[in-house]
Amino acid sequence: MRSLTTPYATPKCTPPSKAGSQGGADPDQAGDEQYIWTSLVPRLVHPTKVAIGETLIKAGRPLSLEDLVVQLPLIDGNVELLKYHVRSMVELDALEVASTRMEAGDEVNFFFFPHLRQDSR
Repeated sequence: MRSLTTPYATPKCTPPSKAGSQGGADPDQAGDEQYIWTSLVPRLVHPTKVAIGETLIKAGRPLSLEDLVVQLPLIDGNVELLKYHVRSMVELDALEVASTRMEAGDEVNFFFFPHLRQDSR
């Protein structure tokens, strides 16, 4: 098996400056924060995960996978893709199973953002 190498996607850059992280500071003194936020972050954050988060924020309540499939045209009815992204968000503690209900003999999970826990402070 032959291995392919690709150039690094992230260019060499200066570390973020303290001046750029303080409110009211000159943005030209901010190191490469602008690159990180406008170029790198969108490459790391999957659009489906963003859409799931936005849908939950808009709903303001926990939603089931079925609810999310209906409200996310980006998914195009692909429940397996949605399950994958929701499961990974739960593993990363970005979402949690907020409640569970029995519907037509099946257990249905409803997902929402984790509550702030006393022990995480």
